[in-house]
Amino acid sequence: MESPNPPRAEPRDVLERLKSEGTRFVELWFTDLSGKPWRVNLPASHVDEAAFAEGVTLDGPSTGRPWRGLFTLLPDPASCFSHPVAKTPTLAIFCDVRETESRSTAGDARGALRRAQQQLGRSGVADRLVVGAECEFFLLEEAHGAAACEEEVWDFLRSLALGLEEAGIVVEGFRYGPASGQGRVQMRWDQSLKIADQVQLYQHVAKTIARRSGRVATFVPKPLPGFGAASMPVHHSLWIGDKNLFHKDDGWALTSDVCRWWAGGLLAHAPSLLAFCSPTVNSYRRLSVPGSPTALVLSRAKAEAACRIPARFIEPRARRLKFRLCDASVNPYLAFAAMLMAGLDGVMRKLDPPLEDARSPFFLPRSLDEALEALETDHAFLEEGGVFAPELISAWISQRRQSQVDALRALPHPMERLLQIDHGF
Repeated sequence: MESPNPPRAEPRDVLERLKSEGTRFVELWFTDLSGKPWRVNLPASHVDEAAFAEGVTLDGPSTGRPWRGLFTLLPDPASCFSHPVAKTPTLAIFCDVRETESRSTAGDARGALRRAQQQLGRSGVADRLVVGAECEFFLLEEAHGAAACEEEVWDFLRSLALGLEEAGIVVEGFRYGPASGQGRVQMRWDQSLKIADQVQLYQHVAKTIARRSGRVATFVPKPLPGFGAASMPVHHSLWIGDKNLFHKDDGWALTSDVCRWWAGGLLAHAPSLLAFCSPTVNSYRRLSVPGSPTALVLSRAKAEAACRIPARFIEPRARRLKFRLCDASVNPYLAFAAMLMAGLDGVMRKLDPPLEDARSPFFLPRSLDEALEALETDHAFLEEGGVFAPELISAWISQRRQSQVDALRALPHPMERLLQIDHGF
């Protein structure tokens, strides 16, 4: 897991790219609190350095719920992707959101992850957090919601992998299963903000390709009966320069104290982290499947361990920690930021995790309601350095209860629930 450290991108680099590639449109991406990506398109000829310096101001009510008042999109020149499913040459750019007329936190998600990265740098622990996300999905027949057959899924995976590569995302491989209709394209690890952007693009591309072929790509954790469930395990490693801080030649499982303390923070705060990492009612159906990662320990091989040290990677640069409580229904910006702050708290407090088959003092919530209650009592670690504003945490709790718990109870049909939850993000 060698840490990427690319040169800093500048607005002029993006403008030169627009000209050299003959791009017709620029699509500005921005994400609301729930994790739903929104988009606005501009002719490429209208995009100049002022668009990056001053931003692009939009009117909330005309943009759509939940935006209120005026807000400004600040394009991030380091987050450009060639749009792989647009039929006209288009460059997608992810944006931070600055709200100018209201105190709404609807667009603060990407900013929270940026602040978390800055807090990590200020701590002196590491320069950066590098993550890898294993984003799993199910491909379903649109008409009746049954799993697509294996060969259809393989063809879909090839199309998705090609689309991601066209966007400039490095694909390391893809696989089918283990459940019927289930698959995953593996993207190469990178710095946490870039991977959060890529998760958003990955889901959009998957859903678009599926829809055009009369299928549904769903990231609902457990859309079908039986043992199958989709997750999004997240690999973590901390770096200073070219050094992976998680490796130690004579450490337990070749890990350093910092690695184990990072796991200790993730496990200690796991009940409240679930509010961000498993944020839907359906998430807890996945976690109730036999063999799911509900043991709050750090392990080399225990199948049910919430934190694992992948044993097949032995090189120092590949040492990483795998946190297995996430699924792909997350808002990736908030989930990555919350995990970063939990891990950093573990390092600062030198929290040793329970190892292997040790009895853990921590217990996982059994429902979204319980996870939100845990977040209400354990959130001080998120507020360190102003990373999560209290208003943001309160808004997240309120939004989860309203849109996931209450709305789900009001929907009578299982397939209707599935589509409502999945496409509501």
